[in-house]
Amino acid sequence: MKRNKILIYTFFLLLGGAFNFCSNDIENIGFQIPPKVVDYEALRAYKASDHQILFGWFGGWDGGNSASSVTMLMALPDSVDLVSIWGSNLKLTEKQKQDMHDVQTIKGTKVMATIFMPYIGRYITPESEDPKEYWGWDDTDYDIQVQSIQKYAKALADTIIKLGYDGMDIDNEGEGGNSFYGNPKYVTPFLTELGKYLGPESKSGKLLCIDGYLTVGIEEDMYPYIDYFICQAYYATSYFSLESGGNRFDTYAAHFAKHGSREELAKKYITTEDYERYAGSGGPEFRTRSGEIVRGVVGHAGWNPIGSTMGEETPKGGAGLYHIEYDYSDDKGVYYWVNQMIQTMNPAQPVSVLK
Repeated sequence: MKRNKILIYTFFLLLGGAFNFCSNDIENIGFQIPPKVVDYEALRAYKASDHQILFGWFGGWDGGNSASSVTMLMALPDSVDLVSIWGSNLKLTEKQKQDMHDVQTIKGTKVMATIFMPYIGRYITPESEDPKEYWGWDDTDYDIQVQSIQKYAKALADTIIKLGYDGMDIDNEGEGGNSFYGNPKYVTPFLTELGKYLGPESKSGKLLCIDGYLTVGIEEDMYPYIDYFICQAYYATSYFSLESGGNRFDTYAAHFAKHGSREELAKKYITTEDYERYAGSGGPEFRTRSGEIVRGVVGHAGWNPIGSTMGEETPKGGAGLYHIEYDYSDDKGVYYWVNQMIQTMNPAQPVSVLK
């Protein structure tokens, strides 16, 4: 993997343990360190470089409306690459808009909104309207259903863009009897239409990601439309359980095999742990490929799948946490385990930029 070492030297003192020396004073937590120490231009350039990213689903976001900085995106470690807002995320307050703008423009952190794989009209139909009538759905005519899906998908993408998000993350799980989940005849036109405005095929710079069940109802031809496939590889206790079994890397790689080698497919793959369950602990014990026992979140960060050459690892797209904000307050330090993950994937260079 190519890296610009000069950029890394410039700001990397904060990527790992250096955060632990920062003040816990609530007024300073939003920056993690005194702003004068960080070269934010170099940080943003690093975010745009080729490296394994740190991802997290962020819940309880209010943009700084509460007493604690835990609810602010700006309180995340500088080197977090990508977050997706979990929960209410399509009606934003002015504080939320400002917080998102700040973390995007100052730190170069990308922010998405997470939605469940929807049914027609979910999330954006006016409360007084019947969703099917509003979007022109006909239960008996598939061609009209596709037109309805296209109209809805465009409106959903427009909403994401107008709110200032960097993209959309679709949680591909069944939720509601009328959901598109698991049904390619609905999922395919939905993703194809979204792909005109979000994701790689749109050339817009906006992201389109899938999490949850990465292959259920997702036809192999949808691969080019997706930036990242985010695996909920929760409760894993070894490298093997990140690779094999249902909804893991091997299943994902086999499903989309016609689109590239395992090395190429790995670059779009992010593995995640459930930090709602493991807050404060770093996750369960995890056995690495070399036999070392580490905490689970470090295991996810350090794991890479086997490539096309048996025995040789190939870099994944990144690693992350569900409810990343739960690591804000830890007896080891603010966002201690998140920083351990960052340090594991992208080790800091032993060079200080402190003046």
